Amino acid sequence: MKGPFSYQRIMAAIMLLFGLVATAEAAGVPLVLIIGDSISIGYTEPVRRMLEGQAEVVRIPVNGGDTWTGLKQLTTWLGEGRWDVIHFNWGLHDLKYLKDGKYDTSGTRVSTREQYVANLEQLVGRLQATRATLIWAATTPIPEGSVGRVKGQEVEFNVAAREVMDRRGVTVNDLHTYVRPYLERYQRANNVHFTPEGYGYLARKVARCILNALRDQPPPFTMPEVKAPAFAERTFDIRDYGATPGGATSSSEAITKAIAACTAAGGGRVLVPQGVWLTGAVHLKSNVDLHLAAGAELRFSTDAKDYLPPVFVRWGGMECYNYSPLIYANGCTNIAITGEGKIEAQGRPWWPWVKEQDRVSRHLYEMVLRGDPTEKRTFGTETDPLRPQLFQPINCRNVLIEGVSITSGPFWTIQAVYCENVLVRRITVATE
Repeated sequence: MKGPFSYQRIMAAIMLLFGLVATAEAAGVPLVLIIGDSISIGYTEPVRRMLEGQAEVVRIPVNGGDTWTGLKQLTTWLGEGRWDVIHFNWGLHDLKYLKDGKYDTSGTRVSTREQYVANLEQLVGRLQATRATLIWAATTPIPEGSVGRVKGQEVEFNVAAREVMDRRGVTVNDLHTYVRPYLERYQRANNVHFTPEGYGYLARKVARCILNALRDQPPPFTMPEVKAPAFAERTFDIRDYGATPGGATSSSEAITKAIAACTAAGGGRVLVPQGVWLTGAVHLKSNVDLHLAAGAELRFSTDAKDYLPPVFVRWGGMECYNYSPLIYANGCTNIAITGEGKIEAQGRPWWPWVKEQDRVSRHLYEMVLRGDPTEKRTFGTETDPLRPQLFQPINCRNVLIEGVSITSGPFWTIQAVYCENVLVRRITVATE
């Protein structure tokens, strides 16, 4: 037998595992086992370097393959050692299509969704019997042109795997979401594999998750300090741009003008003074602090048309174009919502849309699986309504929300997407 799991290779794996386990136990450091396919091969070495002196990181010395292989080989891979943490994944090889023994998308997929779930249930049960802390790694993206695989099908398997892990109480390391915004930089063209820099990027997330699981171990690198953005000492009062208090007349245009003037001047504070101010979508810009004074109420319109045209959002973990979040920012630096005032989202008229949510979100899900371009996934219509988030900054840096109270959101309240340095503190949320 000369295949990937020949007798010689299995024995070599056992000897290597036992040798490393004995060394780690003698040194008194935690033992970490990594199980996975070639993606884990790529990030294991940098993970070892990051955790040097804090944990002994062992990886199975073969490609973990699909879940069927895992069921056959797991006992061998686990050996007789005492594992403190097991970081594991199966997925890319279950998603392969084979025809006459070769990769071919016109052939048959290695595992159906149902088979994959059933196999994972067995594998997780056996792993939990080791009493190690388990970390499931989400399957990384399949790009267009990947031989023997279909772009986007990992999304369905990741959803299924998360359901299994949630039922089993297993921590999920969402490598898919983590690396997806940077695929052009880190993933090889038409290939599921990554560049050395990409594997290093994945390794940082893996190492961080392992350290969190070990708890008592100090981090292998200095975590960045989250700092609140600073703003220029300039104030742009929305009343100076035509805002009308009372809640009957929309001040949306005035707020938009005040924000535009503020960012054009180099930034500062857009002041929403005491009173009730009706508005549609508010789009923040760089270096703008939207400040709600004590006694101010920013009251949002219940007319869906006030949140059009559709904007780029992430909805239920899927990118699309939809109704604008009530407060939105894309690609901005240094933005804030502060003050002692109130954001009244008036979300109740949106809530009945949940009746259509399963149908519409399924439509979006199918578009993602087909690999439809993001710009084609356009919602925000009467036939395909998806509720908007209250506040979604996306692709932003240095975001602060502080002090305000929020009531009656239409959907998720605060959802920072692909953002860096986000600080949320001392706010009150009362939404159903």
